[in-house]
Amino acid sequence: MSDAGFKAVFAYRSNKDLLIGLLNHLLPEDVVVKDIVEYCDREQQQDTVESKRAVLDLICRGDGGKQFIVEVQQEFYRDFFQRLVYYGSGVYHLTLDSGAAYGMLRPVYVISILNHKLAHKDESQWDSDNLIARYEFMETRTKELAVPTISINLAELGRFTKRLEECESERDYLFYWFLHGGTLESIPEEIERGSGYLRDLAKATELASMDKDQRLQFESEIMNEIDRIYQLDEKFREGREEGARENSVSVAKKLIGKGISIDVIAECTGLSIDEINQIQ
Repeated sequence: MSDAGFKAVFAYRSNKDLLIGLLNHLLPEDVVVKDIVEYCDREQQQDTVESKRAVLDLICRGDGGKQFIVEVQQEFYRDFFQRLVYYGSGVYHLTLDSGAAYGMLRPVYVISILNHKLAHKDESQWDSDNLIARYEFMETRTKELAVPTISINLAELGRFTKRLEECESERDYLFYWFLHGGTLESIPEEIERGSGYLRDLAKATELASMDKDQRLQFESEIMNEIDRIYQLDEKFREGREEGARENSVSVAKKLIGKGISIDVIAECTGLSIDEINQIQ
């Protein structure tokens, strides 16, 4: 479920069959991927130099020209759906050459594998067997779907609660492995006895099975993730400290207005006497 782990397995060219299997488990039933013909640049093209830069986990093109954006998402954050639409629309429109007819546009399928669950109006419709949410263009009165353009597909693995012995289908075992494979010391017998796809997937996630270049790439991605987490922690800490000081200054101003002595204000707010004098 880490970005680095996901890319080490599914973005590696020699594991193309694993990616094809993953896509076919997560896409609508009428969308069948037979081959991956191109692994695309993960840095999304920008319309202008001022446009927002986006680097995605995996972009690829399948047979028939369909395009797929695939990512894992550990944490929930605000405006997540808007971000996915931004990714999808960027890939969708930038593939049309100047002067080409709009009919040359090919569908884009955005797939996000979530380590949590989203809120839905009717939670009774969602469980371990029904955890993939799909969003496409639809006529709201008749529910008629428009021609395929941008499709958002969310696998809410936070809803998958099956124990290993409760897994029944290949997809069950796939979801189980996404959630628990990183903590297991060995491959469970149930997966060893399962389909060739499951055995190949489990094997591909073992560090010992990676070649030198794959292992170096994985370790580099892990370091990048650690650096990003550190930077976010630092920004949060700095913001929290700045927010705490602003709050202390606000309280000090109110106490000054009530005629409270500077010594008492300093004791209550943690501000120095010089800082309080500057406020007055």
